[in-house]
Amino acid sequence: MVVDNNMHWMPEGMFDDEDLLEEVMRIPNRNENLACYLTNIPGKDAKQVVVEQPVGYQNLNYTDLDVNFKKRVEMLDEIGVDMGVLRIPCLEEWMTLEECKRMNDRMHQTVERYPGRFAPLAMVPPWGDKESIKELERCVKELGCVGVEMAAHYGGRHMDEPYFRTHLKKVEELGVPIVVHHTPLPDAYENIYQKDKTRRLLGRCFAQMTCITRNIFSDLFEECPSLKIIHSYMGGGFFAFIDMMNVGGHINKTGKYKEEMERVRDPRMGAHFEKVVKENIYLDMCHATPWGKDTMEFAIKAMGADHILYGSSMPIKKEWSYEGPDFIRSLDITEEEKNLILGGNADRLFGLTEFRKQFGM
Repeated sequence: MVVDNNMHWMPEGMFDDEDLLEEVMRIPNRNENLACYLTNIPGKDAKQVVVEQPVGYQNLNYTDLDVNFKKRVEMLDEIGVDMGVLRIPCLEEWMTLEECKRMNDRMHQTVERYPGRFAPLAMVPPWGDKESIKELERCVKELGCVGVEMAAHYGGRHMDEPYFRTHLKKVEELGVPIVVHHTPLPDAYENIYQKDKTRRLLGRCFAQMTCITRNIFSDLFEECPSLKIIHSYMGGGFFAFIDMMNVGGHINKTGKYKEEMERVRDPRMGAHFEKVVKENIYLDMCHATPWGKDTMEFAIKAMGADHILYGSSMPIKKEWSYEGPDFIRSLDITEEEKNLILGGNADRLFGLTEFRKQFGM
């Protein structure tokens, strides 16, 4: 089974329903630093929703492809992808409980309309209040959500902080993974927003790397030892920093540099760091081909093939969607590793085989 674990979802028919469109456009927290508006796609007779953050700098674009799931299924068949795991791209930071409820119901309707092709992620405000916890339970137990989506940060608040611990413990209890989608920008973005690619690419990587490393060097996984967290954008390139972030964790206890290295060693380096990377952290490539063959093979070696999930951010770019699976098949890795990345890991972490049985698909 080939699974695209990073498939974007927005409400079907959004651009044909004025009330629904306005409802979605109210979600971003518009202020002096953020704008959301409807405009034409340059050079086309079609509309798009644009989010600027900060104002004057486009960071998100939603088009008809995001809401046309009949076309999406046709694409899956053409590419040879069996199933997609649906997520709402980049709105999670701003959504209220009532907005989440409506979106969860609509995503469930999409899943029901196309049996066996999609599995849903839950969207719930992560503040741990009674009503939000009830919605979390409803999503997993009644709507069949196979994971819970979260933002890389919520304003200036990060996942390792106490505000989110009740929410995270409940997700762990429900036995589903967290999927961390990158925010449009990291918390601190003053020096990168001015240029389009540093804003859109580097910014998302910064957001994910900040989230992962803060979590590792906190008590989160001591309190939630079985919690699985899947980070998009390959965790912002976390695979390249594993040894460097664990500096001091590999010191020779009898070596002549022991005293010097002990001064820079954090108590959570060494065994704790390695345990968390092995048992709690997973990377979603978000889109395969842009990473390139050498980088992707290095990432697989660094993290292990059992910790990387195929994704394409469908439907953003056809190249990413149509060429992604064959790109993975072209890598110099074993067939077993290719199968894990293309679907085995997603099946295991999200319980997709069981999802299909439970919902009669």
